[in-house]
Amino acid sequence: MALLIITLLTISFHSIAGFEKVFVQNLDLDYSAPSGKGMVEKVGIGLNLVSVPYPVEISRTDESFEIFSPYLEFSWKNPTRFIYDIEAFSVKRTSAGIGMKIQSIESDYLMMRPKGRGEYKAENIRGICDGAASGTIGERVLEDCRRSMDLSIKKVVIPTDFILYKLIEGLPLEDAEAGQVNLPGEDILLKIKEGDFYFQIYIRYWLRAGLRVWGKLQYEDNFETIAIRVDEIKFGILPVTSFIMKKLKEINNNTNVIVDPPWIRIKPAGKK
Repeated sequence: MALLIITLLTISFHSIAGFEKVFVQNLDLDYSAPSGKGMVEKVGIGLNLVSVPYPVEISRTDESFEIFSPYLEFSWKNPTRFIYDIEAFSVKRTSAGIGMKIQSIESDYLMMRPKGRGEYKAENIRGICDGAASGTIGERVLEDCRRSMDLSIKKVVIPTDFILYKLIEGLPLEDAEAGQVNLPGEDILLKIKEGDFYFQIYIRYWLRAGLRVWGKLQYEDNFETIAIRVDEIKFGILPVTSFIMKKLKEINNNTNVIVDPPWIRIKPAGKK
């Protein structure tokens, strides 16, 4: 799950690199390819617009997303392939500030269904990144989040095709019964300080316990590659670092992800 969060952040930030600042407040939006609609209270690209909620619609074309509202219209040209191919997403009471002095997100509910996959759902998300980086908006956000990030999610629901199921099902737990993996996960935390990170998610596999990961995060190739060094993984009190990393290397078939323990390197998918 930590990999998913970090990958999605990176994909999103590379995609909005042309903007200087993006601000969203209280967005409710439902999208099912190729179109969607909802309501938003405030949107700003370098400035805020009006102080009352107004409708917003999104439509996918052959090469872009077209966003329409009474106060704002723009085209998002050639988004990354991952984002362009998303089949559906939904957000409720979602506010975010990107490219600001402090990067932040708050949302009561997020749902995303990537192409050919199941639905990923998250409830009660609160995240903040604090720093003083320079450069493009994507570089500023990535570096600020590497310097200082606090992200909490109360609950996530993950489809059975997600790689975490395969990793957890093989854990060498005594008395554990096959087929007893139970995700949703709860009480998710991701904390980063000067690249040192701690990730936690509570799940049920025979027993309810925290899956916790410690390591180091850095960027390579001028922010094009996320490099994650995994130092320790525990399920409850059981050390499972070697098992998880070996299993991850065996089952990984994503050409944008290279697993070479203790390192995991991720590159964002190409553009549409």
